[in-house]
Amino acid sequence: MISPPEFEICLPPARDRILLLGRRKAGKTVFLSRLYEQAWRGNDGLHMRAVDGSLHETCMDMVDQLKTGLWPAATAGSLSSGVDVSWHGLHTTMVLLDYPGEVFRRAFVEGGGDDQSDKLLEHVDHAAAVILLIDPGNVQLGGVQEVVDDDYGMVQAVDRIRQSPDGADVPIAVALTKCDEHLGLVRDSGGARGFVESHLPNLVRYGGRMRMFATAAVRTRLDALGQQVPNTQHEAAGLLDAVKYCMKHVDRQMEVSSQRQEEANETRRQQEAERLDRVAASQSQRQWIAFWIVVVVVALTVIGLALVVSFGESSAENSSPADRVEVSAPTSDPLDPPPEVPPAAANKPPAEQSP
Repeated sequence: MISPPEFEICLPPARDRILLLGRRKAGKTVFLSRLYEQAWRGNDGLHMRAVDGSLHETCMDMVDQLKTGLWPAATAGSLSSGVDVSWHGLHTTMVLLDYPGEVFRRAFVEGGGDDQSDKLLEHVDHAAAVILLIDPGNVQLGGVQEVVDDDYGMVQAVDRIRQSPDGADVPIAVALTKCDEHLGLVRDSGGARGFVESHLPNLVRYGGRMRMFATAAVRTRLDALGQQVPNTQHEAAGLLDAVKYCMKHVDRQMEVSSQRQEEANETRRQQEAERLDRVAASQSQRQWIAFWIVVVVVALTVIGLALVVSFGESSAENSSPADRVEVSAPTSDPLDPPPEVPPAAANKPPAEQSP
């Protein structure tokens, strides 16, 4: 008997991380390091603690570079780490991610296909909250390729989130970066929401319910050569607000994801138990079939032998005595001479026949 096909339960990805998404030069590294520095100090009641000491050390080292007037080097490889986040009684463990900006383009504009971009897409599928980092200066003054990243690339990212399981309610915060430099651009559009709605309308169309924030991870000043260098004398602005918005909704989002995971696990356990029952029943059925085949073969063999013996005895009883004598009488050899006739019989005249 052929067993019915088994159906694998596809578990939806566990949503367990806040994800920073941004193209190259969107300010991800500076945003992440300044955000962690502020949250490590517990500003505005929001506290973060890296589970892995390497992330803590990396962020603090970047902040020290900013304090000396140096910009951190561009991210060469992906960096992800678990972070304990707590705010107003809410507590969860998140994964903060930093990655080269070129990976964003490969994942959402060029279609992916390499290890780094596929890994970024996997992070997106696990996102419980997303912060989109967009440089307003790039949107208005960037080249075609740069604008495509912030326009088409971001639309692809938010549409992937919204179309994924439990993705409709994932909180998305749009953080306009470097607003200290581009304050005029944002203000002329009526603020952060006005800027996004007027310059990136498709992002709103596909992203649905989102919150927009004007942020400045670090202020800038001009050095002696007229170059803009970081100035950390002022506190970062808007970074914690974006995270707090995510924290308001992420607890419920992770609870829904956890419930779905448990339901899928329970369904998988039930299917496994049913499969084992079917296997056991099939094995028992095969054993019984084999047993009865043996019984039938033995019975047919016994019946056949009995019929052969019975037929032999019946043939012996039905044979006649004459047949038995004739069969047992010796036969003469044709080469033997004929028997001699007695002399008296030879001289006796033949009997007369009556008229």
